[in-house]
Amino acid sequence: MSPASFVASRLCALAVLTVVLAGLACPGNSVAQQPQVRLNYEYRVIPPRPPATGERIEVIEFFWYGCPYCNQLQPALESWLQRKPPDVELRRIPAIFRESWIPHARLFYTLETLDELGRLHQTVYRTQHVEHENLNSAERSVEWAVRHGIDRAAWVATYNSSEVDQKVRQAEADTRLYAIQGTPSLVVGGRYLTSTGMTETVSGVIPILDELIRLEREERIPGK
Repeated sequence: MSPASFVASRLCALAVLTVVLAGLACPGNSVAQQPQVRLNYEYRVIPPRPPATGERIEVIEFFWYGCPYCNQLQPALESWLQRKPPDVELRRIPAIFRESWIPHARLFYTLETLDELGRLHQTVYRTQHVEHENLNSAERSVEWAVRHGIDRAAWVATYNSSEVDQKVRQAEADTRLYAIQGTPSLVVGGRYLTSTGMTETVSGVIPILDELIRLEREERIPGK
């Protein structure tokens, strides 16, 4: 190799190395931006449950209206919903660890059955955590519902219906089946679980959620 060729090859190698190092150091680099998701630190694997969302990747939010961390998560979660990939679907399940949580679960499923969840789900959080009005009884929830434009008779009939009874029982079972230990918890694909108790900040669970969705999507690639 001639001296000129040797110098040229060394310069080329140096240029390639510079580009690689710059890519690794650049804040906008996709690798650098990926959160570090560690098994049994930022997430854990639970016994797999079949998703209820068909071909779409299922994300379940286990929550409790009385939970301050669930309330804190809502702005970040609502923002995530605006940008979530089209192949992802969110389901919400009210966690039930004790009997005192059942009225909030009945409230949720009554709103869902009356097709009022989209309008009033966040309003429940505001009532609980900003206005400090606890909706932990049938009597309190019906008065709240009437104030927000829902027919009293329709609310009472739905709140006490067998349909809501069945959904509450299923929520109790799901809290156990998905090995939920606290709220809020997020389950991806029926097998990856993360929670705000596994992150430094409440909103920090959202990047972890994105990474678990990526893992679930990769698992679906044929041959993997």
